[in-house]
Amino acid sequence: MGFFDKVFGGKTTGGSSPGDRGDVRALEFREKGFSIAAPQDWTVVESTGGLEAHPKEGGRIADPGSGREINSPRVTVTVSEILDPRQNAVKETLRARSTEMAGHRMVKHIAGEVKNADYGIVYEYQYGPGEAPVCAVGAVAQKKNKLYIVSACGTVQDFDRNRGTLEAVVTSFKLL
Repeated sequence: MGFFDKVFGGKTTGGSSPGDRGDVRALEFREKGFSIAAPQDWTVVESTGGLEAHPKEGGRIADPGSGREINSPRVTVTVSEILDPRQNAVKETLRARSTEMAGHRMVKHIAGEVKNADYGIVYEYQYGPGEAPVCAVGAVAQKKNKLYIVSACGTVQDFDRNRGTLEAVVTSFKLL
């Protein structure tokens, strides 16, 4: 039993692998060090720090974390450098989220590892005001001196309607 299993409880299992589904496409970003699956009909925009994917037709909401307008639902991957690769940046990121993201709360522990990561966790969480939270499935992973943060989120209604897709996208994430 790993650290996150002890803290957040046992892992859940389920869902089909994205590779088994015909409605997703595998995306590989060798220069950024990861791969992920995304629905065929979603727009994928790559940036220097990661990527964003969202349905071509979707809603927009004010993100309670940043205050800026975001797509709902959406998936983001952010890649950043870690100053001290000996530090478990995954633990530090989760600790920081609990204070930096208003209303951040863990809902469910999905997995205690991310493929090919030195450290990783996949979990469901919410943040923002209790009456209108943003719901998300996320992964936080570290490999050497890189930190990867994956978030598949949306309003409660968008999240519930797209739960299977969002979970499949996040659980498909792996480091190369």
